[in-house]
Parts: sequence; structure tokens; C-alpha cells
Amino acid sequence: MGLKDKVLVTEEGHFELSNYAWDDRFFIDFLIKENAIVDRRKAMDISRFLKKEIENIDAPTITMTVVDKLTEKKLIEYGLEDMGPIRLNRSVFKKNGLMLSDNARTVLERRYLKKDSDGNLIETPAQMFTRVSHYIAEAEESYGDASQAEKMGEIFYKMMTECKFLPNSPTLMNAGRELGQLAACFVLPVEDSMDGIFD
Repeated sequence: MGLKDKVLVTEEGHFELSNYAWDDRFFIDFLIKENAIVDRRKAMDISRFLKKEIENIDAPTITMTVVDKLTEKKLIEYGLEDMGPIRLNRSVFKKNGLMLSDNARTVLERRYLKKDSDGNLIETPAQMFTRVSHYIAEAEESYGDASQAEKMGEIFYKMMTECKFLPNSPTLMNAGRELGQLAACFVLPVEDSMDGIFD
């Protein structure tokens, strides 16, 4: 069933999980902060377990009592039953949508986004990621199943906008544009002489 169309009831109130994404890093930081005895590997296992369990719940509304029981089950497995209760809140979820720092936006605007002949921006960060993801996904038509191109484009877009993966600078600048140059480095044959090296 996933997180879509589910509501989590916390001490902060109700919030719709379809507007958020579970973030392992946020959960790990939250868990370690609340219970310093948990190491990062165990915290990651607990995070993945809890996310999967919440996704598999059939009920549209999830209460903290249910989450507490699920968490307790995993903690006991690790011999951590003496830990205090874990009170989930919005801090372990990442709001859906493009989340960029002011510095990241500044760098994109100066170096990566399309500009017109007068130097005015004509592309937003979201449009840039769409341009790049669609262009990269076109490889499916040449080397794989063309019907997978749209799906791969969505996966690549999600990876980039969640900052889980970013391609090199030439790809961000040139994918889907006239130059189409995606490589940053080249290997050229060089003659073994001083003249050849300088050429």
C-alpha cells in the first residue's frame, strides 16, 4: 500500500504521509539523538524495518501506539528493550518536492541553468532535472526496452531531486541541449615525443 493515502497521528497532530517521504538519514539522526546507545548500522536496520512495516499496514490511519509496538519488536531483536519509547514526528520525514539550499540554488543559477542570449535565466532547477532525466532515459530506446524510458526518467529525476545522486557538471549543463556533451574527461592518443605532447 505504501505511504500514499495514509495519515500518521502523532503528538503534533495528524499529517498525510502522501506529502512526505521517509528518510533513513533523518530517522537515524533522530534515533541516535534520542537513544545514544544505538549505532548507525542498527539504526539503519530499524529505519528500513519500520518504513516497510508502515507501508504494509492496510489501515489508512496509523497511530503512535502501532508504531511503538513495531519499533519495540525490532529493538527487542537487538537486545535494546530498555530503550525509551521512540516518538516519531515530522522530523523523520522529508517533504515531497525539490528541496535545495540557497547555496545550491545560487550555484545552479550561475553555472547550470539555461540562459537566454542576454544572460537571463530561462530554466528552473526542476526543469533542469526534468531535462537531464528525460535525456538520460532515452538510452533505454537504444540499448534496452523503449517502454522503460519514461519509468527510468522518473527514477532518475527522483534520485537527483532527492540529492541521492547527481551526475557530473557536463551532464547537468548539456543533457537535452544542442551540444549534448556529457563527458568531463577525454582520452586522446598522444605521440611519444615532445612535439606530440605539445600538439
